[in-house]
Amino acid sequence: MSGWLKSAVFPASLEKEARALLEGIRPVQMRRGTVLFRPIDRSQAFIVVLSGRVDVYLTGRTGREMLLYSVPPGETCGQTTLGVFADAAYTSEAIAESNLVITMVPESAFEKLLAGSAAFRAFVFMALAARLKEMMNLLEQVAFTGIEERLARALLDR
Repeated sequence: MSGWLKSAVFPASLEKEARALLEGIRPVQMRRGTVLFRPIDRSQAFIVVLSGRVDVYLTGRTGREMLLYSVPPGETCGQTTLGVFADAAYTSEAIAESNLVITMVPESAFEKLLAGSAAFRAFVFMALAARLKEMMNLLEQVAFTGIEERLARALLDR
């Protein structure tokens, strides 16, 4: 694989046509602090982070924020995946936590890749399954773990 695909975690078995379609998409640079999307925005692209990190937050009515997940280099954003699948509005906010290089696969290209590439389809579903597992772990922590233990774990993780 050549170009930006080397930075992503797409499978080596990605079909020639799928690879060509993806390589035709130019990566985009964004500065730290850039808001990629907010609640009620409509998803228009499947995002793959090539460098930097995106944090996705849920904000309550009181303004209190909760980090749902981070998207490190090579991975995709679950919210954008759900958005392009279901033509749904976002329910959270994504912020560039560092300078970023991302690839934004337009919805039309995403649909074409899903329909025509078994390797791309498997990649998307594996990434979505991993994100769902991460979200279930977060839900379990919030529901069944005290704040002191969660804080200690978060500090150790950072």
